[in-house]
Amino acid sequence: MLIIVALLISGTSFFQEEGTNTNVTIFSQNLVGQIGSVQETFRRIPFGSFSVGQTMGEETANNISEARIENGWFREHSESFQFPGNGAVGAYMTFTVADMNKYGKLQIYYNGRIVYDNLTTKGNYRIQITAPEATNTIEIKATSSAEKFWAPTTYILNDIKLIVSRYGEQEYVVPFTVYDYEAVGWSTGRLMFGVDDATIAGDLVVNINGQEIYRDRPISRSTIHQKDFTREKAQIHAGENTLRFKTEKDAKYDLSNVELLMFFFTGSESVEKKLYFSLGEGQLALYKGQNSTGRITFDVDAVYLDRGITVLVNNNPIELSKVESENGFKENNVTFSLNDLRSGRNTIEFKTRGSYSISNVRVMSIAPIDTNDP
Repeated sequence: MLIIVALLISGTSFFQEEGTNTNVTIFSQNLVGQIGSVQETFRRIPFGSFSVGQTMGEETANNISEARIENGWFREHSESFQFPGNGAVGAYMTFTVADMNKYGKLQIYYNGRIVYDNLTTKGNYRIQITAPEATNTIEIKATSSAEKFWAPTTYILNDIKLIVSRYGEQEYVVPFTVYDYEAVGWSTGRLMFGVDDATIAGDLVVNINGQEIYRDRPISRSTIHQKDFTREKAQIHAGENTLRFKTEKDAKYDLSNVELLMFFFTGSESVEKKLYFSLGEGQLALYKGQNSTGRITFDVDAVYLDRGITVLVNNNPIELSKVESENGFKENNVTFSLNDLRSGRNTIEFKTRGSYSISNVRVMSIAPIDTNDP
């Protein structure tokens, strides 16, 4: 439990509140300090080991074991097929000419454009295709045998394969839960991981809730890499949040012992602070006779755990669920009825299950000015 010392500044002060028709009498002013008691703890979320990367790979988009390509007066046959080009950076086609009759040329069309047009003898061939579009069509034809009307141009092709080169993106996306008390008492987040192997041609990128918290090229395999982040940076909120690992092009990382540590403050027993001031019977009657309203103001210099403050005036509670704090010294105030005061000693009490540093606590009465009073 924290021990907090308050300094009582005796005496009263009187002034007119700027911009209003009210008189203010301050009859207690105190310098307080920290209220509340907290401890920092953490929760560990393990994600294990996995790989992420965006590397070039090849895939067989089409495979025809045998095709007979013909073109003549009485018979014609061709082959065609399509392949998607999303993510593709190039492609090529391989085939074997098993037999042919030399009556005409073998032709290959790519999206309507001829890319191969030759009299093609037996053997193995490779045709390069560049700049694939979203949808692509390959056509395999033969020119006519023309005056050789008795037989068509014929090609017997085996093992026709279309190989597409494209970037394969391997990401790791996983949801994780932040509980209400963790979000309220959030201190910091920490990402930790090891690197077992890497192709370091691009950055490893880590996002939380779509916000980038890490970008680097971790090369050391003998250390644990870590990165701290704030609640605001990662837009952490109570409920489901999302963690995403990815890389730039041509990079691949094999990660191990990946985990997320969430540090947060938790409140212990409610720690209270009492302040005292005295009012004479005549003084209190004067304030009440002026239709005065009671007000307590205080500055919040720091918020360690925001769970609201209860201010009690002679055991009459006033709840302040949202505490204002902006770069320190943000004034907060509560109002109370002067009927809650009594002649003699009065008690102002602060209670919280959070933790704050407050100062400049002022207890005052606000009396309206009678504009008809000469």
